[in-house]
Amino acid sequence: MAAGQRDIPVLLQPGSGATVRAPGEFMYLAFADREILAIVTGQDGTQSRLKMVTGDFTKPAGGIEEVELVNPDPDNACAVTVIIGAGEFDRKIIQGEVTITPGIRGADGQFVDDTRSTVRLRVALGNITPQSYIAAEKISSVSSVAGKVFGLDDGRVIVESFTVQENNWRLYESADSPAYTEIPRLGDVGGAQVGPEIWVAQKQDLPILGWRAVINRYDAATLIKRGEIVTGVAMSQLPGDSLTSMTAADGAVYLARNTNRELYKLALDGSVIAKIDGTQDAQSLIVNDGKLHIFDNYFYQIFSVYDLALNKLSNSESAIPAIGGNFRGMGIGPKGRALGISYGSNLEQFSLEDITISASGSVTSCAGGGFLKSSPIDTKAEIYTQRLDDGRVLMSGEILRAALEIYTGRYMPANYLDYVYRVRAENLNGISPRTVDSGGKSFLAAGIPDDASGTFPQTLEITLREGLL
Repeated sequence: MAAGQRDIPVLLQPGSGATVRAPGEFMYLAFADREILAIVTGQDGTQSRLKMVTGDFTKPAGGIEEVELVNPDPDNACAVTVIIGAGEFDRKIIQGEVTITPGIRGADGQFVDDTRSTVRLRVALGNITPQSYIAAEKISSVSSVAGKVFGLDDGRVIVESFTVQENNWRLYESADSPAYTEIPRLGDVGGAQVGPEIWVAQKQDLPILGWRAVINRYDAATLIKRGEIVTGVAMSQLPGDSLTSMTAADGAVYLARNTNRELYKLALDGSVIAKIDGTQDAQSLIVNDGKLHIFDNYFYQIFSVYDLALNKLSNSESAIPAIGGNFRGMGIGPKGRALGISYGSNLEQFSLEDITISASGSVTSCAGGGFLKSSPIDTKAEIYTQRLDDGRVLMSGEILRAALEIYTGRYMPANYLDYVYRVRAENLNGISPRTVDSGGKSFLAAGIPDDASGTFPQTLEITLREGLL
């Protein structure tokens, strides 16, 4: 770049502006992923308003004192780079050699590495009758055993039997399926999924260190043990000195101990971040909406509520609705639902919020992987469906959200379209096949809505960047 010229990057928030105070003689808009408004104030006090796109250049007679850059888009941020300088403008900025770095842009206009890949999914819909639940309403109940419970990211559920035997824990295919597999005990108390692993706490007598709380790490797919984390929680050999519950969330582990009713917050390496005493009988721990809830083991009762730094909150600040009934153990399941083992030893599932499930179905990855279950997975996408005479389903609305939620077994975030760059469908909006490609921008950045129609089953090819699946 020539002397006297400055490259100034600015991120403009939706519907907002930013003032650049950089005296000069000219301004060049090196990049903006959409049209912006530039309000140029000259060194002589004059002011001009210009609509500009990438490549536009201005050299007002009164020079430049400051420039207000305005993003007119009310929904998406805009990344902008302007060059303000004095003297002769370096035309190599436009006409010279250019080094291209592969990359893509999200809805905020930021340039990120191109990590796109394509998943090929076969989508089929089963139940198309919408079902609505209010907060705390029971969604399902299947027979189980007395114990504690926690859910995995893919929808499976582990029930920790109170009976001390070698192979008496149960792995359920889903919270609403009676199908289960007996598995070995994974530890004393669990548990939670942390990335690709299942973590379960156990009291162990270690060489040199003596009795400690240890976290057993298992592969979430195969249940093969990967290793252990020795924590900073020292224990004694007394039988009454036991671990009562454990969970993990937001990059930390929460562990309850019977002695002195201690509650620990641990880093993922096992070191103690915080500890409090006198938390009452913490037999079940649930983290929801950034709050830690402590439960009784035999009756549904929130003893206390804490923030994730272990500062006590009022029970009225609970992020879990009052669920009627008596429970031996409580946990969080897939899609933010509450799980409970009732006093009658049933595995029950409850809604934590008012929700409408629009449909359920199955999705298989045509590449051989993916989320395949015998029981259908639900979606809360805004869709409209009709069963046709040939048994196929006509679906319109948020087709991508529905496919991704059924495929992953979890609800999509509000900005899921910021990860989508291309879709190819067997039939879409009456065109067979149909391809929608946003180029280097995400669907959200390009303003492409998730609103189409098609008949199912059919195969969708969806190109996504990393971070959503």
